[in-house]
Amino acid sequence: MKKFIIIIIIIIGQDTCYTQNSIEQLKKGALLVQLPSLNIHQVNYLVNKQDTLKLSLEEQKVFEIGEKIRDAFQKNWSFSKVYFFWEHNTLEIKNKNFNNIMGWDLMPLNEKEKEKIKNNYLTAYIGETQGTLKFTALILSDENLKQLDKPYPRYVRTYEGLSFFKRDLNKTIKILHKKIEWHYSRIQ
Repeated sequence: MKKFIIIIIIIIGQDTCYTQNSIEQLKKGALLVQLPSLNIHQVNYLVNKQDTLKLSLEEQKVFEIGEKIRDAFQKNWSFSKVYFFWEHNTLEIKNKNFNNIMGWDLMPLNEKEKEKIKNNYLTAYIGETQGTLKFTALILSDENLKQLDKPYPRYVRTYEGLSFFKRDLNKTIKILHKKIEWHYSRIQ
């Protein structure tokens, strides 16, 4: 019976340690938020078709979505520093190449800022959750872009596709912020 209790304590202790490390990592470091990019296949199609008007409209649309995301994080996130990267630079971020990370003003980071977040960051993106039940959410993930495991706050649903339930981006970010602050308060 003693061995069973010790095993349970070790398992619970590992989960708590994981949660504390992730939360402290985010508090001391930064949240890297993925902004949407143009689909490369769509760009190639429009270039081959020589439809520059449609291409510029698509670029403008993607830029406006990115601007909404940046503004929403600037208004609703104060737990840690927030930086941004374009979706087509995701592999670079996964390989810890931070040359294409940007601040609020879309200017690249200096070397000091890159060094500060090198091992202290989590990523966030809007996309489909991982697992058997898939839905659109603001997802919090580790440096390998793998959705965090329980007991850590992993996502906040956007209810996209359900027009009468659809959650505003500002509200989604506020909810994730509150969840993370609550977890952080538990380990202090």
